[in-house]
Amino acid sequence: MQRHISGTFEEELESLKTDFVALGGTVEQQVANASRAFIQNDSELAESVKTMELQVNRRTVELNRLAEGTLALRQPAASDFRLIVGIFKTSTDLERIGDEADRIAKFVGQTWCYSVNREYHNIMTELMEQAVNAVRNALDAFTRLNVEQAKETIVRDGEIDRLYDEVVASSTSQIVENSANLKNDLAALWVARSLERIGDHAKNISETVIYLVEGEIVVHNIANAIEPDTDDE
Repeated sequence: MQRHISGTFEEELESLKTDFVALGGTVEQQVANASRAFIQNDSELAESVKTMELQVNRRTVELNRLAEGTLALRQPAASDFRLIVGIFKTSTDLERIGDEADRIAKFVGQTWCYSVNREYHNIMTELMEQAVNAVRNALDAFTRLNVEQAKETIVRDGEIDRLYDEVVASSTSQIVENSANLKNDLAALWVARSLERIGDHAKNISETVIYLVEGEIVVHNIANAIEPDTDDE
């Protein structure tokens, strides 16, 4: 690997990468904890998500400040420039993922409780699992600059959208049939919406990976172009 002439610049880049990985790990845990807290009606776990939100906001500000300073003072080469801009952009997506996790956590410990007996429970749990995996895979692709993993994450966002639509349809049907659980079903709707948005942000991160490696801005309908061929099945 080519070393930069400025040792200080290398240290700043390594610091950016380290801080980014730490931020990503916190956000990934936030999503996992928020999902589990909602399903299990765990108020204590939900509180941990809210505490993490403060950490995420602080780390994002610090990371962006370091990225801005490096861009302004170091005049990096094209590849390093893209990396710094990518970290800057992705930190915004991570912060917004954290915001959505915090919204999910706020539904825990209210006057209503999620019921595992609802018809959409299995779909909801699968949606949560897919959202957590999307964040994990997008961050892993970013850390390793793995284009194929990034593209796979983009394609799998379609599954998140499908599951979201199923939760909406099922919970809406429950509301129409029996308004006694109106608050519960509305909460499920809002949580599903947050999970769908988390998937979108994971897709954004994956598109940034492709930009970093290939220098191309990826359009949002890339999934249509790289959908696996199933004719051989």
